[in-house]
Formats: sequence, structure tokens, C-alpha cells
Amino acid sequence: MTMPQASAIEQRALLVSLNISQWQARKRDKKVTREVTKSHDADSAAGNFNKSLLRRDTLADIVKVVSEARDLHASMSLTWGDNGDRVLPATLFEDYAEKMHVLRRKFDDRVDSFVSSYPSYVQAARKELGTMYDPLDYPAATTIRDKFGFKVSMLPLAAPNDFRVSLSQTHVDQIKQQVATEYEERQQRMVRECFERAKDVVKRISERCGAEDSKIYDSLMGNARDLVMLLPALNINNDPALARLTDEIDAMLVPTSRLKNDKGLRKHVADKADAIIARMGW
Repeated sequence: MTMPQASAIEQRALLVSLNISQWQARKRDKKVTREVTKSHDADSAAGNFNKSLLRRDTLADIVKVVSEARDLHASMSLTWGDNGDRVLPATLFEDYAEKMHVLRRKFDDRVDSFVSSYPSYVQAARKELGTMYDPLDYPAATTIRDKFGFKVSMLPLAAPNDFRVSLSQTHVDQIKQQVATEYEERQQRMVRECFERAKDVVKRISERCGAEDSKIYDSLMGNARDLVMLLPALNINNDPALARLTDEIDAMLVPTSRLKNDKGLRKHVADKADAIIARMGW
């Protein structure tokens, strides 16, 4: 995997982070925990009893949107640092921003709907939880909205040689070298992540198409097609091996309906996948 000049990535990508907070509606019940451990003659450290403060379906719509947002964020960006920041290719910015805007609106709408019904949910919990109900477990209706948040932050990627601090030139040079080394390692990690995504898709195709009488789901080719569409943008470093792999996966794409009804075609696709696996040493 060849690495380009460090300046290239700053011109082709930016850092993006997604921070979503949500009330979990769960609480450790110390009293019930003590009762359970005592009834089983267990040590106090044997476990905890966590109670659901509301019915699970009351937050299901919000949880679904959060899951969609996290999946979108993960699929359209690549790992960068250790603090949750990810690299978003500039070519995907508009698509990412538009889709996140839609999800943010869905999130807000569903949270608003939950908040408007929150008092009635708490009243229902009083009956459902019986003696486990404790009003102190529930945030006030006036503050429950503050338990939810959806924020997308974007920052430019700083070049590793852009380092300004009042140190001796020797120390500055040493730090610049450390930063440059870490910068290159992160770029290599991004490329490896792309290969790992491709590996998962190709091996799945090999397994499903190569197995006798296996059930073929629409997602098999759908996931591969989605990846082929994303990889050229995610290949920020223009890695030639990754570009070749993308083309090879693209050449395997066939309509799922044909795969379901044509065993010969399934074997042909499986052979292609196996050839990729052999060449890549997977």
C-alpha cells in the first residue's frame, strides 16, 4: 500500500464526529438487588438488578433513528484518532450532510413526541412497576428533553507540519516527526479499514454462493453494491490495490433474483470471490 504526500489528505477530507445522547430509562434498583441476592444466599457482588423505567416500545422509534445515524456515520467515514473523530471524504460531504440533516429532524420529531407523552408514560410505569416504582428515578417533565441530543461536528484536518508552539526548534522538530509518523499510521489504518470492509463482503459472497442450497438474501448483493459505491470516495489515498479490489467486487455484482434461481451463476460468482480471497491471502 503506497502512501501519498501527507498534504493530499487535508485537501480531500475533513474530520467529523457524531455525538448522540439519549435517556436510557434504566436504573439499578439497590433494594431489589439486595432482596434477590439474599433470597439466593449470594454474595452482594454477585450481580445487579436493573429495572426498565418505561416500556421498551416507548423509546423504540428514537433508538431506531439513533441506530440509523450511527450506521450512516460509520459507513461513510473512516477511523482516525482515538477520540471518536472520523475522516469524511470531501466527495461525500454533501450526501453525508443531507442525510444527517434528515436524521436529525427525525430524531427531534420523535424526541418531541416522546416528551409530550412523557407524563403519561410515567403514570403507566407507576402501575407496571408496582413496588419497584420510585418517582425519584424519573427526571422532571421540564428537564427530560435535555437528556437527548444530536450533534454533528466537522473540523479541517491539520497538516502534520503545521505546528506552532513556543519550544526550542529541536523539540519542535522532534514533535513534528512524531506527529508525521502517527499521521501516516492513521492513513494506513484507514486503508486497512477499507480492505477489511471489502474482505467481509467478499467472504460473505463466497460463503453464501458457494454453499449448496444456501438461501440468498437481497442484502448479499445489496451490501456489496453499497460498498462498491462508497469505496472510490473512501479511497482517499488513491491506493491502487484498493482500486483494483473495488473493480473486482464490482465485476461480481449480479441481480439477486438471478442468483436465487441459477445455481451455475452462484458457482461462477463464488469462484470469483474465492479467487479474490486467494489473491488477497484472506
